[in-house]
Amino acid sequence: MAFNLARFRELAFGQARASDTPPYDVADAQKLVALLPQDDPVRALADLTCWVQGMNSLASLPPERRARVLLALDQAARPLWQALGARYLAPRGRPTEGREGDPGILRALFDSASELAHGLAIVLEADARWSGASFAHLVARSLRWLGRRLSLAHMLALPVTGATWEGLHRAYTLAEANGAALTPMPAYEGAPHQTTARREYLRALLLELADPAGMRPREVELAYRVVARVASAARLEPAAGAGTSFAVTPAGDARPAP
Repeated sequence: MAFNLARFRELAFGQARASDTPPYDVADAQKLVALLPQDDPVRALADLTCWVQGMNSLASLPPERRARVLLALDQAARPLWQALGARYLAPRGRPTEGREGDPGILRALFDSASELAHGLAIVLEADARWSGASFAHLVARSLRWLGRRLSLAHMLALPVTGATWEGLHRAYTLAEANGAALTPMPAYEGAPHQTTARREYLRALLLELADPAGMRPREVELAYRVVARVASAARLEPAAGAGTSFAVTPAGDARPAP
């Protein structure tokens, strides 16, 4: 059964949802998440995407409250992404070796990642007082969503990787400026492993160095998973040295290069 991207987008961004009220606090978000259809991850992710987009359009929402609600929706999105990712890689429950899944699923995931990344960018740029651990968590999640957006843009061959790199460089620059680049934390709630803002940034750099533009979508996904392991062993220095293999200027849409 083909994925209905038009239905997803109508549910997430359609005019009929224009009057929907996004959650204003964590309690609201938890109530809405509890009502998500358990047997329809497409509708559930569309609803989450709609709420995040609604929050992104609210200029008056206090940054601390915006951050808490976004993180609640971020956590709720995880099992939905897992369900749709499995549907892409293994339609009807069986992996389709040598054949790509439905690109509509990738586009829906791209739309979801874009809204969450945009929401976290709004939070990071806000004039707010964050504790060190809170800021490190926010910037790491921002970099994770931007990295996901980057991988999906390559899988779909979308001409938006430049804008994504601008976001990645900006988020990592903020992490360094606030002393949060190396603060360890769970990659997500309940995760058995930890991450840092630097590791998430390195993951995106390593993916770009793997030349994803020349890969099939499944190969990009595999590379994205492999570089997550490699990123923990890679070093990122402020200046080139004798052992430097690649370099990047962390500004604009610059990509890593030899």
